[in-house]
Amino acid sequence: MEKNIANSLIAGIYVFAENLPRSAGDAYQFLDHPKVHVIAIDTRPSFKRFIDFANQELHSCLVAVCNSDVYFDETLGHVHESQWDNQLWCISRYNIMKGSGQLELQGGGNQGSYDAWIFRSPLPDFNSDILLGVIGCDSYFVQRAADAGIRTKNPCLSVILRHLHQVQERNDQPGGFRYWDLPDYRAFIVRACRLNEPAPSFIRNLASRAYRKLTDAMPPAVAAGFDWYLDRSLRAAFGGPFNGQARRIAMFRQIAQALPLRAIVETGAYCGSTTEFLRAATNLPVYAVEIQPRSYYYSAIRFRRDPGVKLARSDSRRFLRRLAHDPKFPHDSVFFYLDAHWQDDVPLAEELELIAANWSDPVIMIDDFQVPDDQGYGFDSYRNGLSLTLDYLPLAKLPPLRLFWPRAAASEETGHRRGCVVLAHPGATAERLAALPTLRPAQPRRSAA
Repeated sequence: MEKNIANSLIAGIYVFAENLPRSAGDAYQFLDHPKVHVIAIDTRPSFKRFIDFANQELHSCLVAVCNSDVYFDETLGHVHESQWDNQLWCISRYNIMKGSGQLELQGGGNQGSYDAWIFRSPLPDFNSDILLGVIGCDSYFVQRAADAGIRTKNPCLSVILRHLHQVQERNDQPGGFRYWDLPDYRAFIVRACRLNEPAPSFIRNLASRAYRKLTDAMPPAVAAGFDWYLDRSLRAAFGGPFNGQARRIAMFRQIAQALPLRAIVETGAYCGSTTEFLRAATNLPVYAVEIQPRSYYYSAIRFRRDPGVKLARSDSRRFLRRLAHDPKFPHDSVFFYLDAHWQDDVPLAEELELIAANWSDPVIMIDDFQVPDDQGYGFDSYRNGLSLTLDYLPLAKLPPLRLFWPRAAASEETGHRRGCVVLAHPGATAERLAALPTLRPAQPRRSAA
């Protein structure tokens, strides 16, 4: 906030404050600055609320809606170089890396992740009643704008938006809801560009909507074929392997080098970017399962020439039972990557029980899991109140386990910054994991029976 106040290119800052204490204290002294106008609200705001305010109170002004932990520099001056009629800029952020202070563009700017949205008021009306702070809101808002015919651009290579994450607190899934879960959510990506480069045009956005409508009506196997040849963004979906997280990739490489693994099992392959990495990094056979038909057929095309990837379309629990009864599949020294928990039917607890009952000395990595002492890492919550936390693990039904967290802080991670936990039985395998510089041991605990 102080950086934005000091920016001479910003004339006024309107803070929509929810539950602001009556006596804010020194931490909120900036609210007394003449540039700052505080608007008290009693609920989580939506994009529509911001746009309606801008259209009514800031007519003909250039307006930036942004999260409170980002700030602009002098490159914001580029806003005066654009024709703003019917246009929305959605700006991807640069993370300030801990220690070095270097800037890292979130997901390379091509991840569908945005932290600021700039337009000239009045912005044409469209269905923008989308809550800020809910997972997927940024991409879904831009998708809705593009569907309404608004031209979108992501000039993050020219306009630098810095992200300074200091408050280790997140509340991004009220009631477990995520925009990812909506049937029309498309992970809408506006490619990073410079202002002297052409951004995706209205025609391209129109073609994208028509493509999705057309392929949704096709059999999944046919639609997946079109996806493979026409939508190259899916080849690195969610930023690439392990959600685009470089520290997680390094963690897996160390695990694979330290242990005599015989095979890899992945539940929830989606479009296969992590599957492909697991195979290339180890040269081990990878057994992967995906329940969504279109994603399964996409991955089947991807690995059609690699006999080392065994892909199945199934519920992950049925898949693990089949592997457990397959005499040719190894029943020790297997690495399990569990990521099949997108929907409200969460199979994770049963997956863990099946692995414990049928494999000796497994190593298990669970994606989207809460790291208790680092809330910068995201984790999954669901509408039924369930969350992927330590309390969820069925430890009373499992043999003793050692737990390991990422040693890198979320602020040092790249990509989507999803949390994870690694599980292993006490013994030689756990001791090897404890010695790895990318992992830190946690005290094992038992849940109540």
